[in-house]
Parts: sequence; C-alpha cells; structure tokens
Amino acid sequence: MIGRLKLGAMVLCLLLTTGQGMAQETLTFETPQQAQTFQVLVKEFRCVTCPNQSIADSHAPVATAMREDVYRRLQAGESADSIRAYLLERYGDYVSYRPRMKLATWFLWTGPFILLGFGLLGYRQRVTTS
Repeated sequence: MIGRLKLGAMVLCLLLTTGQGMAQETLTFETPQQAQTFQVLVKEFRCVTCPNQSIADSHAPVATAMREDVYRRLQAGESADSIRAYLLERYGDYVSYRPRMKLATWFLWTGPFILLGFGLLGYRQRVTTS
C-alpha cells in the first residue's frame, strides 16, 4: 500500500514538472519585419543571470522581463538601435555579445597581441646578445 502511494506521488510530481517546459510565449507582431527584428535583438543580448545564454534561450525571470521590454518597445515603434542603446544603458556592456568599442574594450582585444610583440622583441634581443 505504501509502495503504491510513493509511486503515485512520484508520478504526480513528474507530471506537474513537465508542463513548465512546454509553456512558451506567444507574441504577435504587426509586421514580419518586427518579428525578425525581435528575433535578432533577443539573440544579440545575453541573460544577466544565466551563463552564456541569450535572452531568447533563457527562461529566467530577468530574461523574460528583457524580452518583454524589447517586445513592448518594438510595438511602440522604437528602432532597433534605440532598443540596443536602452538595454546597454540599463544592464551595461556585459549583456551584449558584441560590446561597444571603447578604450577598455580596445585594450582587452589588442592587449594580448601587444604583449606578444613585446615578448618577441625581448626574446629577439636576448638571442642576439647571447
């Protein structure tokens, strides 16, 4: 009797948890262009709570709020560039898979090559003096 109760409880838990994975957002757009812009934007930004997931792929509440923000702003007629600027201003450069090029970003991208150049110069000088 207790074995059947445990089995029934496990089946009930399994059935209750599978419905969450099937829930999907249904968003309606006025034009196919808006839908395409929405898809591009939500794949371009990462979720702030999920490691290496775009807001299109993430089911976190923050990602859902970000998607709703993008949708609402597209419906209000804002351009993709203004939505990008809003998300970058609100969440910082971390959310963008393509961060803006500024001085700190420039050093991150070019720093290893500069250090490699200095290392090669030092190695060459050391070899020629030996």
